[in-house]
Amino acid sequence: MSLTTSSPRVNFVTALPSEAAPLVEHYQLARRARHGRLTVYSRDNIQLAVAGIGKTAVATAVGVLGATTTDLPTAFINVGIAGHAGAALGSCFLVDKIVDDASQQTAYPPIAYPNKLPSSPLCTVATPQTNYRDGWLYDMEGSAFFDAAKQFTTLECICLIKVISDNRHSPIAKITKNKITELMKDAVANVNEVTSSLASLIETHLTPSRTTLPPDQLPWRVTATQSIQLNRLASRLCVLSPETDLMAFIEDCGTAKQAISKLSETLASLALDFSASQ
Repeated sequence: MSLTTSSPRVNFVTALPSEAAPLVEHYQLARRARHGRLTVYSRDNIQLAVAGIGKTAVATAVGVLGATTTDLPTAFINVGIAGHAGAALGSCFLVDKIVDDASQQTAYPPIAYPNKLPSSPLCTVATPQTNYRDGWLYDMEGSAFFDAAKQFTTLECICLIKVISDNRHSPIAKITKNKITELMKDAVANVNEVTSSLASLIETHLTPSRTTLPPDQLPWRVTATQSIQLNRLASRLCVLSPETDLMAFIEDCGTAKQAISKLSETLASLALDFSASQ
């Protein structure tokens, strides 16, 4: 599948202009806004924010894109370079686990869409690393991106794609802007394939008619916060268990709190992973 003007909304976030340039060219994006270091490009259903380096900058960029996105659910995709002990320069990975080096908090981005890329855990650090732990990716924004994106969409719509820019044989000191753009240009086909697969997942399983629980159709009163929680959990259940009838699923719940609890417990018992490393 290729992205079209009718595809779901896709929000890309990169840290560096050199990471973004091949995506801007491939998707024919135009610059729409600039706020300090943050630059936003867009066309049709695609937005791309160039955030700047670091967790705060990337979280801010996600917030800007999220605040201007009314389509739900929405794909949020972080594309950027990363270090790795032994992977070849230019190779691409999906992230299936994130550890924030500063806080030691851990997150697990679901890979619920078919793809051909290997997956790997990611460690997000505050400064560039040269002491690579075997089997791990290293970047400076992944944990903040995931934490921010989950405020605006369901977890299955969040994706991190990392392109290897440095390893033990080619240290980070050798990286240049031109080299980053060259590596990213070679990775565009992989990025587009993953993005199209994620968009297809959203089109198939996450249409509003399938994932929304309108408050006026529920058998009990719900607050605005509970409505948001219910719809996010319902979206995840539609991905992990497409055959589920949402209204029938919650009919035995006496309150919104009970429905949220039942959805959460059910989701915790389900697993879906199409990652190529399985």
